[in-house]
Amino acid sequence: MKMRLRQAAGSAVALGLTLAALAACGAPASPTAAPPRPTTLAVLPTATTAASRPTVPPTVASAQPKPTEKPVTAPASVEKTLYVGPAMRDCVGVAPMKCLMVREDPTGPWLNFFNTIEGFTFEPGYNYTLRVRVTDAPKPIPADASSKVYTLLEVVSKTPAPATTPEAGLAGTTWTLTEMGGKPPVATPKPVTLEFGLDGRVGGSAGCNRYTATYTEAAGKLQVGEGASTRMLCPAPGVMEQEAAFLKALPTATTFARDGDRLTLKTTDGMTLVFTRS
Repeated sequence: MKMRLRQAAGSAVALGLTLAALAACGAPASPTAAPPRPTTLAVLPTATTAASRPTVPPTVASAQPKPTEKPVTAPASVEKTLYVGPAMRDCVGVAPMKCLMVREDPTGPWLNFFNTIEGFTFEPGYNYTLRVRVTDAPKPIPADASSKVYTLLEVVSKTPAPATTPEAGLAGTTWTLTEMGGKPPVATPKPVTLEFGLDGRVGGSAGCNRYTATYTEAAGKLQVGEGASTRMLCPAPGVMEQEAAFLKALPTATTFARDGDRLTLKTTDGMTLVFTRS
């Protein structure tokens, strides 16, 4: 009995010491005391760091095609000096018409001018030197219109032309043979003709057959290339002989002269061919 009392007393002493130690550490003095509530720490929202933030690819706006814009450019423009002859002559564009005689070289051949010169009033009987501006015509360009616009800048000179001034150019003209080698031509089914085109080709009737060839002209000089012709046979006397002589002489022509409605060609062997304006 005494032994049990001693053990109980020792346990009490040990319990007291344990409680004292716990009290010193902030523990509740009694084992029956309510356990301390856990301290709740308020978690404040913090800025998400770049490392923790999920990578979201930036939104790239799809490139929208820009409307095609045509650059606005001024029409091409150039200034020129034109020499205008004293008379207008027959020419054929879309239809028969009258053309100014114009050249850019004062010693070159006269060429048919199928355009107009804005601001210029032509008076027959005068030679003109003009300064003009040439620009591209606005589009769309009608099929029968020129792609260039000529505008008068200055009348540099206007001088009376001699009354006998001959026309010089051949382009756009048609002629009928009236004399070959000093003799009038024999009667043929069709007149013998020369038709000078604007495209550098000459052709016409040789009396029986049609012919065509190329030609160039400059300052009274003429060169006709070797041509081609149809091959019909005309039985009238002298027709085929004359045709052969004409087609042989034409490529040998070296010079020409115009005097009003008269055209004269001279060949390398001295033959003269005379034509009148058709």
